[in-house]
Amino acid sequence: GGQVLLRQSVLLGDDAIRSASFWKFDLALLGAEGMTREGVWNSSPAVVALQKAVLAQSRASAVLLDRTKLGRTAPAFLGGWDIVSSLLTDAPLAALKGEGIPTYMTKLEHIKSYNESPSLKMPEKADEISRDEDSENSDLTLPTSLL
Repeated sequence: GGQVLLRQSVLLGDDAIRSASFWKFDLALLGAEGMTREGVWNSSPAVVALQKAVLAQSRASAVLLDRTKLGRTAPAFLGGWDIVSSLLTDAPLAALKGEGIPTYMTKLEHIKSYNESPSLKMPEKADEISRDEDSENSDLTLPTSLL
């Protein structure tokens, strides 16, 4: 069993969390309902549980929040600013400072490039893509996930 959030096209529950553990993510892109000095907030504990499962399997992560989320909380706390690699937002730096959100989070160098991943080599041309199941690029890896 589980729960489907049709508006967000998200499957939640124990099976979804267990499934996330089978994947490796180079970069997890997360949405949320709010950001405060304490960290990132979302709409429900089930959403947060899935996001935490994806974060545990991710090399890097970014939370994408527009300026309307600044200073807002929601029913479920995802975690402090140390739980994500970076913040992508249109909120002005002065507004982030005023809310007590670490402005270093907005610097893109906090997101490690998945091109640096030893398990994933990006081909120069499409004809260089190996279809061999035994190739070194055959690890089950997804470059991004948006939750």
